[in-house]
Amino acid sequence: MKHIYILVLLSINSITYSQVGINTDTPTAALEVISKTTLQNDIIFQSTNSNNNKLLSVQNNGDIDFTKALMPNGDPGKNSLYLVSQGEDSPPIWQSLPKGATVQILSAQNDVTSTTKVSIDISPTIKFPILNSSLDATFGVWNSTNNRFTVSKKGVYLVTAGIDTIDMRSSNDKPNPSANLALFIFAGPNSYTGQGIVYKDNSNYNYSAVVSNYFILEKGNYIQIVASSGNSSWYQGPSFLSISYTELP
Repeated sequence: MKHIYILVLLSINSITYSQVGINTDTPTAALEVISKTTLQNDIIFQSTNSNNNKLLSVQNNGDIDFTKALMPNGDPGKNSLYLVSQGEDSPPIWQSLPKGATVQILSAQNDVTSTTKVSIDISPTIKFPILNSSLDATFGVWNSTNNRFTVSKKGVYLVTAGIDTIDMRSSNDKPNPSANLALFIFAGPNSYTGQGIVYKDNSNYNYSAVVSNYFILEKGNYIQIVASSGNSSWYQGPSFLSISYTELP
């Protein structure tokens, strides 16, 4: 009988400290889930409530999506507050943005080359279809139709943008080794800054430009990026836009 008790205790101990694997026979953690697919946006873990509403999901690329508030120590925070780390083994806390502190409020990009040619003497608004993070409406609103950021809060805005232009061609549709490229930030309603740094690859007739500047903007002002090449047609290639905010003292 004594031996039976020992075997039972050993079995319970083994179960207590066992590791569980899903799609793996050799888990390396208390619970390890191995995805069956290599598609980056496929969901490998998901939690839903009794109404079948998604609460939390983890994608194959490591992105974590959740639909409710992030609540360190049960505190959901308030609008315009930011999580500040309290160091190792301590939960972050919500704090106001300090005077003079700078925070990135928008990061957007375009990853593909457009199939629509920009004609000579046309200055199009640059498109940024991918937003890399959610935008706090306290600072502004992004319009994906006209690719315009409208300011909601007065402050100092640092705007940085870059573009690759592909296959610069002259009026006779031949590659143009003397093409011009200008990149402009319209911010205001009236202020703008242009030109920026231009990189030329005449072997492939591709040009790149980066422009950056600070603007003091009021509520209702907007930010928009425009490119121009007066003597060439071209295609919009990969591009990016970053906007940071600093509160006025």
